[in-house]
Amino acid sequence: MKVSFGKSLLAFACIAAAILFVACTSDMSPEVIAADGYTYSEDEYDSMVKSGEIDKKTGRPIKSSASKKQSSSSGATSSSSQTDGSSDSAEGSSSSGAEDVSSSSEDDDWIVSSSSEPEPESSSAYEATFGANNSIVAKDGVLSIGVDALADVDDEYAEDLEQVKVSIGDSEKKAPEGYSDFGLESTTSEFNYDAYIDNEFFCLDKEGNWSEISRRKLAEFIPHFNNGAALGPLEGFKVSFASACKAVFARKDAE
Repeated sequence: MKVSFGKSLLAFACIAAAILFVACTSDMSPEVIAADGYTYSEDEYDSMVKSGEIDKKTGRPIKSSASKKQSSSSGATSSSSQTDGSSDSAEGSSSSGAEDVSSSSEDDDWIVSSSSEPEPESSSAYEATFGANNSIVAKDGVLSIGVDALADVDDEYAEDLEQVKVSIGDSEKKAPEGYSDFGLESTTSEFNYDAYIDNEFFCLDKEGNWSEISRRKLAEFIPHFNNGAALGPLEGFKVSFASACKAVFARKDAE
């Protein structure tokens, strides 16, 4: 069905009337409300129509290729941002993983180095010399008790010790009650501060004279014998009286 040219003009006039609203007052310049709802001055509207920014027939803004490119560029930027963010996240995760591995490796190194550390030096390597006569000697894991640990015997023990001396020379004789042969060799676990709580120790020297192995004399050089403090490097040492004595007897206090 054909439409005449006159009818076409009529239709266009109707569309234009529906789209455009021109307001004129004495105080304000004419304005045009475009199809997108924006208000323009009449001159501005005509200029935008001429420049191709607004469709003359419909009154709608025309998107230029530049705006399309801008939109496309914006999308690309967003996509790039997401990609970069994802990449950064992946790198962060990878870096974190690397740090964890590094940390684990350091821990492993610590375990290895810890297990490979040399053992502490044995107390048997401790060496020291005490006393005015340098007769109390700690060396090669042995604590040798010499004359610097000896004191005069109390008179109350003199008679008993003479009987002890006789028993040493004659097996048929017995030492007085409470006296026992302690021997020339012992250990710090047996001869120590605690041993002195219930016992006294006597040394028969090589000239045949009795002396007391004095706890107080020992305490002048070895703190353990003063108050029971730890033996420290002397822990586990063997004890020898052989340098000063030919016999050592212990006297146990009566209960």
